[in-house]
Amino acid sequence: MDKSKLVEMLRTLSTDEMKEFSKYMESNTSFRKTGGVFAMFNYLKKHHPEFPAKKIDKEVVHKKIFKGEKKFNRRFFDLMSQLYKTLEDFLVLKKLEEKEIERNFLLLEVLKERKLDNLFFLKINSIEKEWEKNPPPGIEQLHNEYKLAYACFMHPQYSTLPNSPIGPDSLLKEIEKYYFSLKLYYNVLLTNRGNYYINNNKEEFTALLNNSLVTNHTIPQVQIYALLLKAYKENHFKEYKTLKKHFVDNLKFYTKYEKRDILILLEGYCIKDYYINKNIESLKNLFNIYQYGIEHKLYIEDGYIESNNFINIVNVACSIKELDWANNFIKQNNQFLQLEEQSDIIALCSAIVSFNKEDYEQVLTILSTVKFQDANYAIQARGFLLKTYYELDYEYEELFFNLVKSFSIYLNRNKLISENIKIANLNFIKFINKLQLIKNDSPQNIENLLKEMNNIPMISYKKWLLSKVNSQLKKQKPYPY
Repeated sequence: MDKSKLVEMLRTLSTDEMKEFSKYMESNTSFRKTGGVFAMFNYLKKHHPEFPAKKIDKEVVHKKIFKGEKKFNRRFFDLMSQLYKTLEDFLVLKKLEEKEIERNFLLLEVLKERKLDNLFFLKINSIEKEWEKNPPPGIEQLHNEYKLAYACFMHPQYSTLPNSPIGPDSLLKEIEKYYFSLKLYYNVLLTNRGNYYINNNKEEFTALLNNSLVTNHTIPQVQIYALLLKAYKENHFKEYKTLKKHFVDNLKFYTKYEKRDILILLEGYCIKDYYINKNIESLKNLFNIYQYGIEHKLYIEDGYIESNNFINIVNVACSIKELDWANNFIKQNNQFLQLEEQSDIIALCSAIVSFNKEDYEQVLTILSTVKFQDANYAIQARGFLLKTYYELDYEYEELFFNLVKSFSIYLNRNKLISENIKIANLNFIKFINKLQLIKNDSPQNIENLLKEMNNIPMISYKKWLLSKVNSQLKKQKPYPY
């Protein structure tokens, strides 16, 4: 039974849920309390949640249920099937208690089937008033509004009601709101990820943004996704404040997943603005988004902050010199990291902050205490270590060149590293090595290195490297460079 559907599902029950299921079984009149289904359940619940394989072997359980029967009874599998179906029903009912909207729609079906017309329309009215008072969040709610209107319109007695405004045209408008919002939502997500679904179809793009639902400014989801899609498609990133305000003002209309997606889209908006328009202010806007997301716990999903998000937040904070904030963020939020990654990410992020504080000895202390398990974290740690040796100058020159060699070997031998990451980091090693070799060299050689770097797009820590090259030029030239 160890691999059975029944045991697999029973394992997912908490102790409290198992007690609830036990009460549900007691109240179920479909089974005799002395019958086989109860006997099987009562035996299995003793072994929850571990269910040791030896204890739930089908032969062992069979002997407990069919005492005295030596031959295996095929009815055993029928009992398993009945108990599994009962467990399914219990979990569905439990979920319905949480899902009020789904429960209401099922209740409307019951009232309609039983020809309780007055109660049916009273329930419709009650649902509408509740939604007006406390609007449920999410695009899916637009679909629910259509379903409610459809349920009302399709009732046989609807046409007899006074003041019945729902007709095919209004139903079409309701379904269009849902369909159009969803279409905008997926288009902007795909565009942000580089999958340009409507990239080569200007007519469809124009139709989307000229739709009356966009121009009438009535649906929060439509407005923000239309603004974001227009920005991404036209590389126009001048509406950050408008977008941020729209998001904050309409937060209650989005589900937690939509909130997270919009944050990602706003992050992408700022990043594109930074790289396309060289707008330094966009980094501050990006930091502002991170602050807002952390304050409202929008980055926490299932109790965790995704590790790359955590590192990105620290990097962006450091890039605008919010170093104390970055330190506090690490201390206050490291408990939201997956346990197996926690020590690696805390060490890496602490090293990043120390490096930006120019506390290079502290960087060495931090990075020397951790053996990074994940290749991506190990690469980043080696990158900061190499930059630290460079900053510490000739005292660490031997360690610098040793790391240049070992880092290159690590990148070339590790098959788990993506090709782009490998190329970018090998280019970084190449140029930081050249930079170390031509320290205090002639301005012409340094300028040649600068030109070479500018012609290669894929270089890790390129901004830092360029700043070091320019620093070398300033030292060599008697006039400002």
